[in-house]
Amino acid sequence: MFIQAYKAEEAPVELEGAKANFEIREAGLLMYISKSHHRLVFPIPSDEIKDIELSGGEEQIKLMWISPMRIFMKLGMSQRYARYFRLRDDEYSISPMVLQLATHDMSLTLECSGFNNYSLAEFVEQAKSRIP
Repeated sequence: MFIQAYKAEEAPVELEGAKANFEIREAGLLMYISKSHHRLVFPIPSDEIKDIELSGGEEQIKLMWISPMRIFMKLGMSQRYARYFRLRDDEYSISPMVLQLATHDMSLTLECSGFNNYSLAEFVEQAKSRIP
């Protein structure tokens, strides 16, 4: 995920465009950020998280009549796995996903590839379950 917008009272470096990864812990989230030679770790306690939302990730499917992806989907394979058997890139596409995280001290907007939609949706559900 890449940081698109970061609003806080104090930011140690310019974080827009930086790569961010999250780790779910018992007490909240750990956000790992790396941008050029800067490596930062931000703890985000669960009780400070006001909102976490995920948007985007709309899928577009334009199957060819003889496509392996179409055949696998007709046989009952999940779209999640059948999408890897497309013949052309335009058979299956997905829009980028946007994750918005708001705490008492900061507001954060991150963008990532839509192809991570299943794992990212699972992450957001786990994170929401830890918010008091």
